[in-house]
Amino acid sequence: MKKLVQPVTEAHIKSILDNLWQRGEEELFQYGLDKESAFLRFVHYAKIGISKTYIINSNPILACGIVTQKGESFTWFIATSNFSNHALGITHFLHREVMKHKGDLYIYSTCIHPDTQRWFNILGFNEDKWDGKTKSGFKLFRFKRR
Repeated sequence: MKKLVQPVTEAHIKSILDNLWQRGEEELFQYGLDKESAFLRFVHYAKIGISKTYIINSNPILACGIVTQKGESFTWFIATSNFSNHALGITHFLHREVMKHKGDLYIYSTCIHPDTQRWFNILGFNEDKWDGKTKSGFKLFRFKRR
């Protein structure tokens, strides 16, 4: 198995969105985004922030990054259904990446899966008492890095 980490490209984002895992599909729905809007958003984030693609055997498995807008830094993340097959390695990779960031760092999520909060805790984030909603009206959680 060949693992590779590269800067995010438009082709990576397209490939991941074309093979998006079910949790990602549901989260896009809850954010009120179709795949075209999501593509444009993630391409923008990749251009203005730090971004990386995790690739296994020439297949992009996830694209992620850190963006700072209006003085606040937050993460973004999209993955394919192959994420689950590589979850441990990806978790270690993501933990190392978020620890490189200096200053406050946030994750915003609708927490589709029951283990989402536990996974964010493993990555070094705790739920913040912030209260928000997506533009579609779904509860939006915020997690702050410890």
